[in-house]
Amino acid sequence: MYQRPLSQPMPQPCVKPGIVTVWITNSNGSQLPVVLTKTPQGYWGPRGEYYTPFPSNRQLKSAYGF
Repeated sequence: MYQRPLSQPMPQPCVKPGIVTVWITNSNGSQLPVVLTKTPQGYWGPRGEYYTPFPSNRQLKSAYGF
């Protein structure tokens, strides 16, 4: 699993047509990117889950963080 080194600044959400990358912060301070695919009705997560509306950081942390 990729973890961004703590010495790097927090990246801004990356928005490309149809793709949104959200960074979540784990309990140990490490950060993890979660890539969502945007559709007209909502967002698909990396594990096939569907969010409508845009998922909160808390939702993503509970699914992907620790």
